[in-house]
Amino acid sequence: VTALLFCLSCGGKTSDREHGAPPATGGVLRMATAADADALIPPIVGTLQGKLVVDQLFDHLAEPVAPLQTVGDAGFRPQLATGWTWAPDSLSVAVAINPAARWHDGTPVTARDVALSFTLFTDPVVASPHASNFAGIDSVVIRDSLTAVVWWARRHPEQFFQVAYNLAILPAHLLAGADRAALGSTPFASAPVGSGRFRFERWNRGSDLVLRADSTNYRGRPAVDRVVWLVAPDPTAAGARLRAGEGDVLDQVRGELYRQLRADSAFQLVDYGSLQYATLLVNHDRPLFAARALRGALTQALDRAAMVANALDSLGSGALGPVPRAEPTADAAMRQLVYDTAAAARALDSLGWRRNAPGGGRRRNGQPQANGIHTPASSAPRQRQALLQ
Repeated sequence: VTALLFCLSCGGKTSDREHGAPPATGGVLRMATAADADALIPPIVGTLQGKLVVDQLFDHLAEPVAPLQTVGDAGFRPQLATGWTWAPDSLSVAVAINPAARWHDGTPVTARDVALSFTLFTDPVVASPHASNFAGIDSVVIRDSLTAVVWWARRHPEQFFQVAYNLAILPAHLLAGADRAALGSTPFASAPVGSGRFRFERWNRGSDLVLRADSTNYRGRPAVDRVVWLVAPDPTAAGARLRAGEGDVLDQVRGELYRQLRADSAFQLVDYGSLQYATLLVNHDRPLFAARALRGALTQALDRAAMVANALDSLGSGALGPVPRAEPTADAAMRQLVYDTAAAARALDSLGWRRNAPGGGRRRNGQPQANGIHTPASSAPRQRQALLQ
């Protein structure tokens, strides 16, 4: 779970919404953020901040509706697509493009754009970090100007999600001849042209990024005139900017700031499901960790609930497996190894890892066991030593 923070003094007219009146339009939404976008071309975007921006600039064929459902196509509503038709063997789907859809320069969106987008995401020269999202797709071909056909080598449950939402559609008339080895340095990267409900206005790197409403968009005008991302150097500074009245929204609130703001009536904290999760990956090739019983003992020796609460307060929980809890496929009934230091100690003893003195590390055949744990650059030190206790 992640917390979203709103400045209540900047909120909309609740009374209008309660009485069924059309929502007011206009104004500026200011987003305080702890980091700048890395890029504004979807295939090369690698950060959350960049993703938030490009999702407003570039439409997809369809988008999943809440709750997130990635299996099949029933949980999707159209964006650029008006509909889709599956082949009897489910190895291809023909997607119809909305004839009203336009790029922000007025050019119609066509099936050529869909095919070019797939090429950019999967071309090794582009080296997109998202290329693996399209594994198993053979090709995207153009049936006619408003119909693109996606072909798979085999069937799988997430076929539609794989292409409908992972594939942000890009303008072929502006990018077909671009240098694919340096997309981030092309003129398009400095002034992107999308089909979404917001248009690019300006980007002062490290300072602010501004999008403005596309008032004639085929999906309708957005509710605000502009969205501004106010870039701060770190989460603490971003929170300070919002508390000083410079911003309206802070997209992620954690740690001490979360605890402080729970008692501040000037702000509203909203919890929302997150697809983020963290893991400690164990190298099974190391002889020590090849034993499943040892890995289980180490899991039981860790108070994961306390660790999560220490880092995330009430905004996280122990993982059920390699699937975020926001996913409908997360199995809450999955058998878990519970925190039990006595059981962990018995298991380590049975494996020959014995403690020779109270509070000391464990040894087997007289040899102590220590292993390095590599952590992200944001952690210090980057490599820690762990002893079996």
